[in-house]
Amino acid sequence: MRHATAILVLLLGLSGCSYFWGGPSSLAEPSVRSLALAEELDEILTRHDTNAIVAARVVRVGDGAELYARNADVPMIPASNMKLLVSAAALDHFGADHTFDTHLYRSGDDLILVGTGDPALGDPTIARWNGVDHLHAVHDFVDSVKEAGMTEVATLFYDDTALPEPRVAASWDTEDLVYWYAAPVSGLNFNDNCIDVTARPADTNDTPAVLDVVPPTTDAVHIVNLTTTTNTSGVGVSIEKTQNASVYAVVGDVHEARDFKSRPVSDPGYFTADVLRTMFEDAGVTVGEVRSLDREGSGVILATASSAMPDVLRRVNNNSQNLFAEALSKLLGDATGHGPTWEGSHAAIVAFLEDAGIDSTGFAAIDGSGLSRNNRVTVRQLSELMRHMVDHPDADTFSDSLSIGGGRGTLARRFSETDDTIRGKTGFIGGVRALTVYADADNGESYIVSILYNQISGSVRPFEKLQDEAVLTVLEKMP
Repeated sequence: MRHATAILVLLLGLSGCSYFWGGPSSLAEPSVRSLALAEELDEILTRHDTNAIVAARVVRVGDGAELYARNADVPMIPASNMKLLVSAAALDHFGADHTFDTHLYRSGDDLILVGTGDPALGDPTIARWNGVDHLHAVHDFVDSVKEAGMTEVATLFYDDTALPEPRVAASWDTEDLVYWYAAPVSGLNFNDNCIDVTARPADTNDTPAVLDVVPPTTDAVHIVNLTTTTNTSGVGVSIEKTQNASVYAVVGDVHEARDFKSRPVSDPGYFTADVLRTMFEDAGVTVGEVRSLDREGSGVILATASSAMPDVLRRVNNNSQNLFAEALSKLLGDATGHGPTWEGSHAAIVAFLEDAGIDSTGFAAIDGSGLSRNNRVTVRQLSELMRHMVDHPDADTFSDSLSIGGGRGTLARRFSETDDTIRGKTGFIGGVRALTVYADADNGESYIVSILYNQISGSVRPFEKLQDEAVLTVLEKMP
């Protein structure tokens, strides 16, 4: 009967329907203290009388004891908690010393830029962590060409086929595709596959504002300047992207410098190659044309740009960077023999969970970032994954990738009173608030707390506060 129930939950979860246990929390061998905790957590997590559904589980790290469970085996939409499974499985397969590489080859008078799926090339955040300019890899490519004595390049070919189409998951909301968090993924990626635009007043009023674009490109993007310089605040200024093309319109009055949120490009491979072409020409190396690779052969390697696994994982879990998770997801599927697809990634993660002794029933990875509403994960799977990673050979790398309460990343403004004792991952899409953390108590015990809310109507902020209160209650009641 238990097995049949699990199958029913899986089928309902994957079909887009929701089935939730109607009963209270459950406990394994409850103590007086854990019973009191369960009663208090039930009150906290169900305090708002809404249609929201909550699944939660608390586990003690040391012995794996389950101290609290509510809907623990119900498949839930995990939002960005999906990244925990992708990052853990990728770290397990590739190892902490793995690098993601982008190569530049010379073949006669031609150059060939070959990507292997590195999501971190030209990433400003990682560059800042490492104390370098985010264009440093491109400068290295340019220097290598000049050192080879080339002043003219007949054709700059680019190979972005390491991660083939589709570039975005089919189940993503089309309205999201014009925003940075839904940037497409490719075998070649640069600057998070986004452009950053700043509008600043021109010297003369009633003339178009000056638009600064980073990174510099020649042909890969097209910006329509519909701005007007003014000395008053006016109606403000905005930027809009055409959904299926790298065309952007900047509209409005500009009276002071304005930085816009990053906007995605539509063709990451061509964009990356065009940035390189632009930098070549700025350095006095002319480029005849830029073309996708349509021939065999790689020539002689001139330079390689590499990104480190710990940096990539930290962007995934600390900053919740979606593009990085999508690249890691497809790379994992390819490296494990399942193919560079999200279906391949799903198969790889299922195999990882089963190797770790974690039941994968109900699990569904439709993408790597958690942006899809068709993903499904249980809080049991999340909490058991976190406990498994405590004893993993690369446990420190995984732990270091997480955001820190009151310290950094997506938890920087939460748990400020805990003095860096809470590390984990948040998650948010419409109607969903997710949180899975390690929580360290003063007596040396550590706990794993996983709380997923689905079907939230309105603001998720009140449910975020309930999550925080629940975690702090665990630390208060259990020691």
